[in-house]
Amino acid sequence: MGAPLRRRRSLLCAIAAACASRAAAVDLGKTTYNLNFIVESGRETYDGALRDAEALLKEAVDKKMGTAVQLLLRSASDKVRRSLLELDAKIEKQGAVAKPAGPPTVLANASVGVRPLKSTWAKPKKANAIKRVTLAEFEAEVASGKAAKLLARPLVVEGGVAALDDMRTALSAEALMAPELAHVKLEYFTPAVSKQKRSFEEGQAPQEWEHTEITFERFFVNCFNLKAKPDFRKRGGGQTEHCEQDLGWATVFGANATNLLATSLASAAGAGLDADRGRTRLLLDMERRGIEAATDAMTRATTRLVVGPAGSGEHLRQQRTPLVDGLAHGERRWFTMAPDAFQVLRSKAEAAETLEPSSAFVFFESQLEELIEDLELGSSKLRYKEGTQRPGDVVFVPPQTIFTHLTYADAVSVRGLASSAADAADAVDARLWAPHLGAIPDNVAAAACYGDRGGGGQLFDARGAQDAVRAGMA
Repeated sequence: MGAPLRRRRSLLCAIAAACASRAAAVDLGKTTYNLNFIVESGRETYDGALRDAEALLKEAVDKKMGTAVQLLLRSASDKVRRSLLELDAKIEKQGAVAKPAGPPTVLANASVGVRPLKSTWAKPKKANAIKRVTLAEFEAEVASGKAAKLLARPLVVEGGVAALDDMRTALSAEALMAPELAHVKLEYFTPAVSKQKRSFEEGQAPQEWEHTEITFERFFVNCFNLKAKPDFRKRGGGQTEHCEQDLGWATVFGANATNLLATSLASAAGAGLDADRGRTRLLLDMERRGIEAATDAMTRATTRLVVGPAGSGEHLRQQRTPLVDGLAHGERRWFTMAPDAFQVLRSKAEAAETLEPSSAFVFFESQLEELIEDLELGSSKLRYKEGTQRPGDVVFVPPQTIFTHLTYADAVSVRGLASSAADAADAVDARLWAPHLGAIPDNVAAAACYGDRGGGGQLFDARGAQDAVRAGMA
């Protein structure tokens, strides 16, 4: 009986050990905790809760806390942000927003605008920073005859926009979407087409890219957050990098923008902005008469309106003539480089495959740092200039300069070619009235020329001249 008893005891011990082993292997399963995140009533309370939640989330990310904790904090901040956006939308819909006194301080309000990119402005070395001067300092240079030397390099003139309040009022999203501008059409290119357009090669034959003509209202739907639901709001960068619009000022307002720039700056660097003042009236009248060439001339006029959401901006490109840009709303980060230095950089970058035509967002967010670290961009042989433009600032870019700019906060500006009045007039004429080049409106058969250059009122056979040019080119 002893052996069977011992066997039974051994079996019981084995069973007990197995049970103990299984008990030790028991673990917690996946559990969802519903934690209360209560925010007391009041806009200020919600704003404070959002700041606190975002600060905690940043701390969690910086310290690489667990995914569950980061998701919890991200969800909390997103829900508070959504409540604030819904409140803004309701207030705007009810028309209960008490408009602040004075001109608008942003291009678009919180419900329409794109959230600004982080203003972590790079601080380049002093040798690579665009020179900044106040308007008073610039005027002193003009008075002493040193303005030309100052404008030989990129420059930012603080407070250079003389009529900033007027610009901010005329160039707000609300004003651009007004019924009286509903006839204005913008050329909207999809992200894919915009990518195809980008190229460093110059001198290529003009190409008609596929696009859609849209109104300003549709532009703010496509590229901003007009009518966007809280869960589908656009973020600056990949969703907006293709959205910058550059259109003729006359096509929007039918007048010139010269008075919007300070007199001293316009006289020294922006003469091209007023070169088409009288010509604009002529073109508008011709457009009303159905002359298509007048429309084309206005869309390509020297004075431009440049507008885009946060994250927008085009690739590195070259401007043949000097450029002057006065900012009304937003912030931009500029990059400029002399053409000879850029060619050296490009040859080195092609071997390293570190520089390709890309949006300004991609350039500043990824390519620039690689170029500085890997190819020594910023060294004595590869100098570049970089700087910030804020409302009221005027940026001057010398001729032939390679440049790009990234919009950090929804921006709009007036831009012009700072050439002489004669140069700008010739540029407009070349697109509208240049018989020796074959540029004559299609429905014009004859013209009377007056003045010293026109032959004293003699009748000019426009159609015959155009036919002769075409025959010579055949």
